[in-house]
Amino acid sequence: MAFVTKQVAPTTLRIRNENFKIVAAAIIGILASFIPWPDIIQEVSGSPMWDRSVYISKIVSGNTLLSYFHYDNIISFFTFEFLWAWLMDVTSRSPYLNYEVVFQIISSLTLSGFAAALARRKNLIYIIFLINPLVIDLVYSQLRLSLALSILAWLVILRVRAWYIFLPMAAIATMIHTAAIIFIAAHILASWTGPDGRKKSWSANKTMSILVLFGFSVGVLVGPLREQILSAVGDRRVEYQDASSSILYLSYWIVLFISLVADHRRTLKHYESRYAVAILGIVFINVFTGFYSLRFLAAIFPFLIFSSFTVFGKYNFLISIPFVYYVAFQWYYYIVNLIS
Repeated sequence: MAFVTKQVAPTTLRIRNENFKIVAAAIIGILASFIPWPDIIQEVSGSPMWDRSVYISKIVSGNTLLSYFHYDNIISFFTFEFLWAWLMDVTSRSPYLNYEVVFQIISSLTLSGFAAALARRKNLIYIIFLINPLVIDLVYSQLRLSLALSILAWLVILRVRAWYIFLPMAAIATMIHTAAIIFIAAHILASWTGPDGRKKSWSANKTMSILVLFGFSVGVLVGPLREQILSAVGDRRVEYQDASSSILYLSYWIVLFISLVADHRRTLKHYESRYAVAILGIVFINVFTGFYSLRFLAAIFPFLIFSSFTVFGKYNFLISIPFVYYVAFQWYYYIVNLIS
């Protein structure tokens, strides 16, 4: 009696393997999110994580944005980030909803999303690089941006393309953090310029030029033209000032940006690398304008890890080895600042 072995198509095996990695990475991300980094950092530094402590004080005092902002037109729902204000207000008023639970859910959503986004294209072992000072600060302290990014991350992971799903979710993310519109635009551009995207007919040089121009343009808008734009739309942060990072701290990312552009044919094959070029273009301009870059880096860190271990192909060690050393430098710099 002959036994017939059912053949599984390579594409099916690839999809199964990718789905397994996504689920496994998401679980790892959720479990890792329970590491009490806020407590660890407060114990080491003697001070709480800044943004997290601000949110806690507003919730405890009941002095949330809904207390003094008036949403009198559609634009104000985005510029005054209505959904975040609403979430803080509900958490403040509810006798059953503890802010620590809300914060933990946000951290779990974001870290699981970051891990799954990275594992789609890389081995699960690369998730270890998400244990990074920039990611820790984003996931546990910059909770407003973290929540908005978690929504966008899962839209990417689940390959949501239907406009009637994508647009409402993008609007929700923008009403949580206005800066989400930058990452939404970068996502759309990275998707359209892919091998199967709407702009697949563009030449490699034209595609790379558009991605770089996007980053440079946004860098100018959020840098030198920031105050004029925020004033025009009535954004509440028109007077907000952020300190820039040193050129030394940003040096690796500038090298990575230039490397991705130089290796443009390989870069353009991958959504993650195209996205990284668009955002790193902002960071490159920020070196000259003095605007804050760290949140942009933290927001796309899974894609930065992917790009660092993909660019230049068999000569990738020229970038990946410096990346490992740079991560060690980040931790040294971060710990020194915590204990000083």
